Amino acid sequence: MTEDEARAQWRHIEFNTPEADNPIQVTIHAGRASLTVAYWYTGDRARQTIREALSYLAAIERETGWTTFDPQIGRRLDLRGDFSEVVAAYEVGSKRVEQLAREHSREPES
Repeated sequence: MTEDEARAQWRHIEFNTPEADNPIQVTIHAGRASLTVAYWYTGDRARQTIREALSYLAAIERETGWTTFDPQIGRRLDLRGDFSEVVAAYEVGSKRVEQLAREHSREPES
């Protein structure tokens, strides 16, 4: 791949929160944006993390006119009305990651 081809394929801006903040990453491409959140929290911290993530999505929607689709719940989001459902889906992922980490730590090393 040439440098020009690589630049054409990988033209995006990536925003990451500082270390020890909420685990949110926003990547903006020419015609779309994506937001990812690491599955780290449950409870109050999960709600805080999702509230921050949704504020980023609201700014993106306001500035671009785009809409937000959440693959975890399988539909377009209402950034105000779907807060509880988004938090619940996030907590399911966080609990699953925690469970996998516990299971992995119990496995004997080869």
